[in-house]
Amino acid sequence: MRYYHYISGAKLEMLYEQIAPEARERIAVDLGVNIGIVSANFRSEKVENAHHQKIQILERHLGGRVGSLLAPKPYIADTAIAAWGPFENYEYVVYFGGYESGTHFGLMGSFSNCVSAPNASPSGYSLERYIVHTLARRKLLPPRTPTSSCKGIPAAEANEKAFEGVVMANQCSIEPKAKVRFLARTVIARARRGDHCYGVYIGTPIYVATED
Repeated sequence: MRYYHYISGAKLEMLYEQIAPEARERIAVDLGVNIGIVSANFRSEKVENAHHQKIQILERHLGGRVGSLLAPKPYIADTAIAAWGPFENYEYVVYFGGYESGTHFGLMGSFSNCVSAPNASPSGYSLERYIVHTLARRKLLPPRTPTSSCKGIPAAEANEKAFEGVVMANQCSIEPKAKVRFLARTVIARARRGDHCYGVYIGTPIYVATED
């Protein structure tokens, strides 16, 4: 059983709608999923079931395009101990971060996608294009400097500083901390290099959940 803490409905819908109908039906049969619930009107009380079953179908469809924290691909699915909460002064951003298998990871998304978030912004937009600059500014600029000030920085430098920003963020006291399962789209990643250089993964989550 999964208890979802975060679901990006926008990413889920965008990716799910690109799966051919016949492929959806075939996967649904293999998984024993009720395709009728998956197609339910999202204004009904069945929306939670539809989300969960669409996630199952999407994960199966992505197949070989899904890696892990240790071996990232365009998407990753993994289980790790993570802490999470609002990201510094960006109250509309939620951050999930931790250290697993020699890799620091940071997942960032819109706080409005948190399940049962009472004070979430209703925007629900994707933060993917801002993630690197938001993290990089921790190392490049004084606090409270607008993220847009990073735009003139070379990509390689911004990426490296973003990796350092993840490590710094993971040293913060963010609660709660628990073992979570997640599916994320990769933004940038750095492989582990020997015993003295850890890997770093930065992504934007499609879902984050704890499992019973």
